[in-house]
Amino acid sequence: MKRFFLISILLLGFTFLYAQNIGHWSRFEIAVAPPDKYQNPFTEVNLLAKFTRPDGSNLEIKGFYDGNDVWRVRIMPDQIGKWTYSFRFTEAFLLITTM
Repeated sequence: MKRFFLISILLLGFTFLYAQNIGHWSRFEIAVAPPDKYQNPFTEVNLLAKFTRPDGSNLEIKGFYDGNDVWRVRIMPDQIGKWTYSFRFTEAFLLITTM
């Protein structure tokens, strides 16, 4: 018997009335378009998603660029119940080290 959980979306302070049943330990994926265009999305921007589990703990996941201005985040939920998530794009920064 499959157990399901509910995913709600929290974006920019608005909660969308979108719910999706996903099986426990099944893959959940969101596809997102960035607000701006980037010459090199691999180095200029990051997608960060914050998932809140049913018990209130948080899971932070870094998204990845999948081509054609599409970014994706994938998780496999480890708890049954209502999950929420939010995401944001941040400018990437270059860490320079010297030896």
